[in-house]
Amino acid sequence: MLGALILALAALCAGQSADLSLPFVQPQSCPSSHYYDVSALKCSACPPHLRRSADGLGCICKVGYTMVDTGSPIAVCSLCNRDNQVVSVDGRLCLTCQNCKQCGGSLVQVEDLALRTASCQACTNQTVPNALGNMCVPCHETFIWTTNSCTCPSNNLRGGLCFENTRIPASSGSMPDSIWYEMHLQASYLACANTQYSNQTACQLLTNLVLLDVNGLVSGEALILYRNVPAMTNYLPKLFYVDTNIAASLGQTAPKGLSFQKDSQIILKIVKYDARGNFLGWEDVRGGTLQLCPDTQALLDAAYKFGSFYAQSCTIRVSDLLQRFPEPVLYELFLHYKDNQGQSKVWPVPVRSLNLDRNGLGAGAVRRFFLVDGLTGRKGSLSNPPSSVSYAKDLVLRTYLPTGSPTSEPPFLLTVRYAQAQDLQEQAQVTFGVQYEMNQAARKRDTDIALG
Repeated sequence: MLGALILALAALCAGQSADLSLPFVQPQSCPSSHYYDVSALKCSACPPHLRRSADGLGCICKVGYTMVDTGSPIAVCSLCNRDNQVVSVDGRLCLTCQNCKQCGGSLVQVEDLALRTASCQACTNQTVPNALGNMCVPCHETFIWTTNSCTCPSNNLRGGLCFENTRIPASSGSMPDSIWYEMHLQASYLACANTQYSNQTACQLLTNLVLLDVNGLVSGEALILYRNVPAMTNYLPKLFYVDTNIAASLGQTAPKGLSFQKDSQIILKIVKYDARGNFLGWEDVRGGTLQLCPDTQALLDAAYKFGSFYAQSCTIRVSDLLQRFPEPVLYELFLHYKDNQGQSKVWPVPVRSLNLDRNGLGAGAVRRFFLVDGLTGRKGSLSNPPSSVSYAKDLVLRTYLPTGSPTSEPPFLLTVRYAQAQDLQEQAQVTFGVQYEMNQAARKRDTDIALG
């Protein structure tokens, strides 16, 4: 009896000491026919007639099936198997329809969910089917202005917009081999430069296209088009702070009397734009806002304590950078301070791209920068993986002392060096730093005093 008890306890202990390790699997590594099971932390196969969802965390029904979502990662699917049946737009019901196989083009599928029927109806009166194909919506204004209809000759069509005049300034500028540039460069110029449209978002998009071409900016088609936008255009953002050396003018236009106590907080803010030129708002710069390396919040925040030299460097897989930034975000950096009257103000911090130094612009300061761009590296289709990814390899905030009386150098200057990677599994070396330097005039003054 005692011997049997000892054997049972030994078996129990052996079971408790079994290795509980799991293979390390991430969602993006699952095959296209599998989904990532967040409970088991592994890839699991989707059943027949199901396909992986957009987020990769479940399986949804294929075309021709209705879907019931119960919260399970595996949807419940039913086939609409009669010839005169179609799936409702919301994917939940089989509807009887005699002519729905002909829907498409200018026809939409109009549904009566109570009777579980549908019919095809034509869009008229300058309307077109919406993206779901279940209602008619007004066609884009550029079509109506140009042709007074919802059709546009192919020669007048650029980026989904219809233009009466599609003439582009003659140039020999280079353009990245990028589907994003093919889709949007000419269209953004035409919509921005045409005072009839005054398309503000198009002007923002054109500016972004100039800046995203980090290695070909100077000779790029985007910069040539940007410079050909008529001066009367109201919504074209400033690309460069000044057209000459920043040391000659930008430092002189910086606010006077800026003062900071040791370890006081440098208050920085950013304005954000998405790649399409949409304004995303203001945001405080804290911790990892501009830092690609992960760390504790306290350590990342230490970068913005005045007087503290700071350096953070790490290696990150390029695919992980893309997961954090599926599309590029464009930033403009500002110092937030109060003037002598106590009024809250922001001063634009110049951004010096070291890539531009290699391309003949010297110390030219730009207004915008980005951290990761895998969008403009896509060829043929936006659904294709990027053939190259640009990222901010080195980002350094330079402070020139004394900040209260800037001379040639501005009190703050952000420098950025971009690099490109062709392999998504490549390890990218990135650095963020904060440095302090004595400006040249102050250094000379102090030296003269010391020498008598």
